[in-house]
Amino acid sequence: MTGEAADSDRLAILLDCVFGLEQNAWPRHMPPGLNTLWQLFRRAAQEGQGYGLKPAAAFFAKILEESTARGFPVRHCEVLANANSVFRTHPFQKNIQCGTYRIWRDLGQSPEPWLNIRYFTPAREVRHKPWLYEAYPSLIWREHFQLRTRNLAELPGAMKRVLPEIRLSREDAELIARHPDYADAAVLAMGGFLLDRAGLLKPKLSRNQRLAREGWIVGLKKQKVDPEGPTSETQA
Repeated sequence: MTGEAADSDRLAILLDCVFGLEQNAWPRHMPPGLNTLWQLFRRAAQEGQGYGLKPAAAFFAKILEESTARGFPVRHCEVLANANSVFRTHPFQKNIQCGTYRIWRDLGQSPEPWLNIRYFTPAREVRHKPWLYEAYPSLIWREHFQLRTRNLAELPGAMKRVLPEIRLSREDAELIARHPDYADAAVLAMGGFLLDRAGLLKPKLSRNQRLAREGWIVGLKKQKVDPEGPTSETQA
């Protein structure tokens, strides 16, 4: 990304990817925060052996070994959204590990941070750069397009109902209705428009220590957040 877009803080990028770890799952020698995130991105790029399930599982297993967490640690936002832990490999249909690893590897190939990351970039370090948001397509399907199930055939119609001002060609509608990846990409793009219109896509700098350590899924309604309590799934 080059030119004005790369230098604009008015650009929002929503990715189906985890940014942040459960507060006890950060490596012991690496304090939670923006700098550690970029170090982990670079580690994924430099130490990783390609892409896919095995290298992703090995990467996050190593992070977990270096932390004080036990079991499969989940963040508060993941509990509320019924989202899977980045440390879990199964079930495959809900696996967020591989996609997160791929994106972390790609980001880690940049010579320097070129993004502001929501909840992690301190106010003093905010620059005129795009804002990166963690997004969960299934949440936007449910909350903003009012679809209880991920039925691809229903998505184009739901988009037209919710966003009548958006023009969706027949070819694009057919593509979205056939391919899950294109459907999720469209949901994130149009969902970002909906979130922005509702005033929910504003950059956030959290004073809550747990949110500052764990991050948050954009568009997820906040409930009381315990600033200290750990959350973990057991292996059962």
